[in-house]
Amino acid sequence: MKNRSKEILFLTSLLAVSTLVLWVIVSIVVNLFTSEFFSTHTYTHNETRKRNEMQSIRTKQSILDFFYQNDLNQATYPYYFGGMYIDNNGNLVLLIAEPSIFDVDENFLLFAEKEGVSTRHVKFSYNELKAQSDVLRRLSNVEPSRSIINEIVNTWYIDIINNRVAVELTNLNQRQITRFKNNVIDSPMITFRESSGTFRNLSLNFLAAIIRAN
Repeated sequence: MKNRSKEILFLTSLLAVSTLVLWVIVSIVVNLFTSEFFSTHTYTHNETRKRNEMQSIRTKQSILDFFYQNDLNQATYPYYFGGMYIDNNGNLVLLIAEPSIFDVDENFLLFAEKEGVSTRHVKFSYNELKAQSDVLRRLSNVEPSRSIINEIVNTWYIDIINNRVAVELTNLNQRQITRFKNNVIDSPMITFRESSGTFRNLSLNFLAAIIRAN
């Protein structure tokens, strides 16, 4: 009887050890497969994004060349153009300002038909945003707005992706926002953000204004 019990105990222990070993082997295989899958997937995604970015950069340059086709040899942006940017997948997004979505140059729309290019409708044109930024620049040089800007504003810039002029305040709170609106300018084109601590280049050059989506 004792020998029978020992035999059962031995077999039970052997089964438990075998199960544990099998579990370890399966875990190793699954981990190896999963790691290889995600590694390959990440590599493929990065390669695709880089390829998309290269194509987007070429298309973007073609669009800029299209805007430079005038006797003054300088860019003239049409009223329907809201800007453009490269998204997280490396694809080019063209912004078309409302309400001009039904009155867009057919030659410009040819760019939207290219592979990897999409369009998005926005409220303000790039020219409107640039004009608003120009107004802020002028106000920063005259009183009383100059004192307020110097006190509470770190910088401002054209945010192409969000279709606004972003004003960074040193302290983002309702009191400072109200002071800005009452003493500088109150505009639906302006959005307020906490200062990033970095003074941005306020150049209104469109090439500087085209930013990448993060």
